[in-house]
Amino acid sequence: MYSFLLQLDNKGYSPAHLSNVADKQHYYGIQLLQQIGPPGIGARNLQECLLLQIEENDYDLQQLIQKGLFLLAERKFPELKKSLKLSKEQLLALINRLQQLTPIPCALNSVDNIEYVTPDIVVVIEDGTLQFSLNDRSLPTIQLQNSYKNAASLLPIVEQTYVKQQYKHYEWLVHSLQRRRQTIIRIMSVVLQHQQQFFYHGLSYLKPLSLRDVATQIEMHESTVSRAIRNKIILTPVGTYLWKDLFSSKIESTQKEHSQTSILETIKKIITFENKQKPLSDQKIAESLASSFQIHLARRTISKYREELGIPAASKRKEL
Repeated sequence: MYSFLLQLDNKGYSPAHLSNVADKQHYYGIQLLQQIGPPGIGARNLQECLLLQIEENDYDLQQLIQKGLFLLAERKFPELKKSLKLSKEQLLALINRLQQLTPIPCALNSVDNIEYVTPDIVVVIEDGTLQFSLNDRSLPTIQLQNSYKNAASLLPIVEQTYVKQQYKHYEWLVHSLQRRRQTIIRIMSVVLQHQQQFFYHGLSYLKPLSLRDVATQIEMHESTVSRAIRNKIILTPVGTYLWKDLFSSKIESTQKEHSQTSILETIKKIITFENKQKPLSDQKIAESLASSFQIHLARRTISKYREELGIPAASKRKEL
C-alpha cells in the first residue's frame, strides 16, 4: 500500500514530478484520487487533465487531445483535418465535445474574490433629464462639540493656546473637504454636459475630453482635476466606470473628432460581428472604419488598439 502526500495546486493539478515519489507511485496516487475527486484532478498537464475526463475507448477525441491541441490553438483547421483524417463536420463535432471538458478540474481557491464597489457619484435619468448626486451619505462626518471650545476659556493660557490651534486645524479640514466636494460637483457638471450622449447610449458615444479641457472651463489647475477624479467610481445608466474612463484623448479623422474610447468600442463591435470563418485582418478593419464611420487610421494603429482590447489577430480568431 502506497503512502505519500500528493500535492495539488489551487486548480487541481499535480506537479510533473515529486522529488520523494516514483513516477509509478505518482500515477497510482492520481488514479486513487480520480476515484473520489472530480474528473481530471491530479493531472500533471492539460492534456492529461482532458484525457482523464473522457472514456478510454473514445479514440477520435483522444487523438484530438494528444495530437491536435497545438494545431487547434493555432486555428490551423486544414492541417488538423488532414492530421486526424476527419471531415469538417467530424472535426467540428469533436471540438464541440472538447469544449464540454474543463481545463480546471478543481475550483478550490481558484475563484477570485468578488469585490463590491460603492460609487462616489450616481448619474440617473429623471423625466428624460440627466441628474447626478454625490454618494457621500455613508461617509463619516467631522464635528467638534462646542462645549470643548467654550470650556477652553476656563483653562490656563497654555492649554487655551493649544485648543485654539486644534480648532483652527479642525476648521481647515472641514473647509478643505467642502472645497473638494464643490470641485467634484463643478467637474461633474462639465462632464455631464459634454458627455450627454454617452450617458444615454454608452461608450460608443464618448466624446474626446481631456483634463485640460475641464480645468480650463472651471478655471482650476489640471493637477487639481486629476486629484479630484482619482480612484472615483461613477454609476451611470449605461454601467459603472472609473471616473477617469470618461476622459478620452482626441483622434482626428476627415469628418469629425472621435475619442479613443469610442474608436476602441467600434473596433470591438466590428470584430464581434465579423465572419468567424474569415476574420477581418487589421487592414480590413481599417478599411471598414474608413468606409462606414469615416475614421481613418493606419493598420498598425488598428493592431495596437486590438491588442489593448485583448483581442487576438485574425489568424487566432478563425473558427471552423
